[in-house]
Amino acid sequence: TQAIISTLMITPLWLNAAEQASPEEEVEVMTVTAQKRVQNIMKVPVTVDSISNEEIKQSGSIMLNDIDKFIPGFDFSDGDVTQAGVTMRGVSSPNISVGGDPSSATFYDDVYMPRAAQNVIFSDMARVEVLKGPQGTLFGRNAAMGVVNMVPKSPFADFEAFAKATVGTDNLQRYEGMVNIPLTDSFYMRANILSNTQDGIVQNVANPEWFNDGQKVWDLGERSHLAGRVSFLWDIADTTDIQLSVDIDDLEQAPPMAVGVSEYAYNQGKTPFASKAENDINMGVESREMYGVTAKFNHEFNNELSMKYVA
Repeated sequence: TQAIISTLMITPLWLNAAEQASPEEEVEVMTVTAQKRVQNIMKVPVTVDSISNEEIKQSGSIMLNDIDKFIPGFDFSDGDVTQAGVTMRGVSSPNISVGGDPSSATFYDDVYMPRAAQNVIFSDMARVEVLKGPQGTLFGRNAAMGVVNMVPKSPFADFEAFAKATVGTDNLQRYEGMVNIPLTDSFYMRANILSNTQDGIVQNVANPEWFNDGQKVWDLGERSHLAGRVSFLWDIADTTDIQLSVDIDDLEQAPPMAVGVSEYAYNQGKTPFASKAENDINMGVESREMYGVTAKFNHEFNNELSMKYVA
């Protein structure tokens, strides 16, 4: 449950300029890129919900299924690695084909993500935007239901760094680190890494012959996720910059859990909600590897006209 506190500030008309609120006391303006450019969210004629970096940190979210509870009309299900599903306003795109694309488009750093890579982990994310309704005009195909736009942070001119460790139940171990370094007056680097592992909650008691070949026995619900990013930004001029980014996102997880009631389930289905299972699938793991190199060129001609090229 999240509580939202609103404050009403009334300023008497007779206050002079010296008594006005300081910049630190002013209301922060939330910006989004719902129309392919940075804008005040109040001036965007699109139904858009935005989760900021601060909200992501406070909630401990690392994936889309962690933040869907904060966005009305949006649900993200990632029970299977390659079959992540987005639901907007009650409309989903059920599809059992890895190569099939859904009716909602997912973007990461201005790049379209196929269904198998939608569950990218939040590593040093600036914000996540959810645009509801048809967005084909600006985002192309597969956007009839809407768009999920993940915006990672870009390098900038100041030094910044942090390291963070989180432990929890079921041997949860999460380690995250980031460093932003200005290499020159106009060339900056930002690097970050995030590792997230957790044991399963259903013990796999199967012992087939191939387990003896040194393969890992995955308990149901177990997951290992590693993501990293290195980004370089070159400010060529006040109105022109080039950014080059390299991303990796590798995920391994055990097969999904299920209630077993058939004779082939654990204990012939007599204990459908047992804390044990016998899963003898070869290798016993689902995996997905993603590697990406992105180059972006930005140029502002004036206050009304700008250009962005993404490769």
